[in-house]
Amino acid sequence: MREIIQIGVGQCGIKISEKYWEIVSNEVDIASNGTKKQQEDEQYDKISLDVHYEEVKEDVFRARACFLDLESHVIDQISNGAYRDLFSDSLFASPIQSSTKNIYAIGKYSLGELIHQEVTDFIVHQMEKCESIDSFQLVHSLCGGTGSGLGCLILDEIFNIQNGCQLMVSFPQFPRQDVSSNLLEIYNTVLSLDTIIEFADMAIPFDNQKLISVCEQQTCYIEEIQFSHLNYLVAHSISGLSAGIRFPGQLNISTRKLATNLIPFRRYSFLLNQLYPLSGKNFNHASSFTERELVDCFWRLDNTFLSNIEEQEKFMTLYGLFRGRNISTGEVEQSVSQLLMNKRKNKEFSEWIESSISLAYCNTPPKGAINSVQILSNYAGIHRVFTDLVNKFRQQFTRKSYLHYYLQEGMEEFQFSEALSNLTETCFEYNQYSQDVLFNQDDSSVEE
Repeated sequence: MREIIQIGVGQCGIKISEKYWEIVSNEVDIASNGTKKQQEDEQYDKISLDVHYEEVKEDVFRARACFLDLESHVIDQISNGAYRDLFSDSLFASPIQSSTKNIYAIGKYSLGELIHQEVTDFIVHQMEKCESIDSFQLVHSLCGGTGSGLGCLILDEIFNIQNGCQLMVSFPQFPRQDVSSNLLEIYNTVLSLDTIIEFADMAIPFDNQKLISVCEQQTCYIEEIQFSHLNYLVAHSISGLSAGIRFPGQLNISTRKLATNLIPFRRYSFLLNQLYPLSGKNFNHASSFTERELVDCFWRLDNTFLSNIEEQEKFMTLYGLFRGRNISTGEVEQSVSQLLMNKRKNKEFSEWIESSISLAYCNTPPKGAINSVQILSNYAGIHRVFTDLVNKFRQQFTRKSYLHYYLQEGMEEFQFSEALSNLTETCFEYNQYSQDVLFNQDDSSVEE
């Protein structure tokens, strides 16, 4: 048994998590009140409900979830919504209803301290009811005060609770590149990334600007793109990560094996995500795609969920999850081998990783789709995103602008310097490894 515990922090994290549980429940035929529905499709009969649900009594389930916010209005929407019975004991709001004012320090130190102990006790209780935890999933925004501050506080607490033994996966929302609605979001993001780099085993970032672009490329009937559509994209990608342990397949893979294959070094924990085709309401998904068409998507970066990614850098590792009942593993592997050979000739892969592509197959496609592929890539080009954040951070920090909001909550300037140094070092390592300068065999010698 492999259980996943998901935690949604702040308005962004809660909304995405709520959509996630709607998708997962629909896939395994769990009703909004937590009861098991009659199977409608024989291909969904061999499923593992224990991954996401605890059976409290016969055919009645509760989600392994936790929702946190420092304001109650989003929590109240869920507690009064259609899925309230599924999340009966998973909702937490601060006893003092106060805004974080988009300040990381308030979310982590001032108000976060009022709620984190209760949340920690709940998570420990959830862990005790699991046999073998696959991973923790943390969904949060780095732009505001709650998702960044409280989210990183919970990340730190979970790491300390289980001594780093369980896999921690972060799904952080990055700030938009084109426009900023919050002048403090650069501080919040860099401070949060400092914690994610240290304590998260794997991070799959996204931003709304790129999600809107992906919606526009693959949408059919959406007249006006709304946040619900963007939340669906992220939730759909998160659900795909656990498909390998929820449904049967010829070659399934757990989250830990996925991280082992994709992350060659500790700081190389940031992955790009792609889905093709998008399945669900309003998206093109009715057609069946050939194995070669799905494999061709491996090197297309236009459908990644993160902006400022250019096709001028090298791939370190790639992972592809193929979902569908009629997927030919032989054709997939043949297509991958041919394309990989061409990419290596063009030096689009790092030469120091011999087996750089891992594949998994799941017999059950997403509902509404015939077949699909989900792609995770460890791509050196992500250093451009970090470099942009570093430059914006330095522009504000050198002038000490807006710094007093954080200092008056108990933070000190050295914490900003350390966060900047940590992210700068991550940028340097990504850039260094992508240029294959990690090992210089000409300078190495062996003494006998």
